[in-house]
Amino acid sequence: MVAAAQDEMVDAQIAAAMGIKYVVAREKKGGKFKHLTEEQAKLILSGQDTEHTIVEEWEKPPSTQAFADLMDRVLGKAKDVVDANVGGKLEISWLDQQK
Repeated sequence: MVAAAQDEMVDAQIAAAMGIKYVVAREKKGGKFKHLTEEQAKLILSGQDTEHTIVEEWEKPPSTQAFADLMDRVLGKAKDVVDANVGGKLEISWLDQQK
């Protein structure tokens, strides 16, 4: 199922990385906001849907996490950095250059 939906999921991930705009309407009864499809928006704007009002466009800012995930997939994940604190003794010897 994942393989079959991978194109749509990548499209959604790209949209999230770029920021998403969507249309909402408020229910007249209760005041709850509802995400709208294009068809639902047309019904409200034409007056055929009388249960909803106040159509607005909302925006979700770009997702840095979605961008990072996409870049990891395209470029490969960055290697983890390991701070190695190696103990021990360092000896330096100078060769006798006067020979």
